[in-house]
Amino acid sequence: MLNHPYSELFEQFKALEVKLDNIQELLKATPQLNIKPECDQLLTVKETAAYWKVQPQTIRKKKLNGTLPFIQHGRTILFSKNALDKLTANPVSKSGR
Repeated sequence: MLNHPYSELFEQFKALEVKLDNIQELLKATPQLNIKPECDQLLTVKETAAYWKVQPQTIRKKKLNGTLPFIQHGRTILFSKNALDKLTANPVSKSGR
């Protein structure tokens, strides 16, 4: 190629195009699997409290204590319904209160 300042970039793009073509051919040859991802319902603090029949403050305290796994997006706090169901399937009781 000529001594063009972008000649190295052109060669890298050509190499990437070849790799992309190879990947596309592999994808065409691979049989499609009918795997559906598990859809997880996300609940807010209020929805979680209603689901567990407790006050929202109880849910917030458990979140702060680290006993409830949560997802935080900005100021929104969400809880996985599947994770909540797993926690209630194996309840841990503490003696005392």
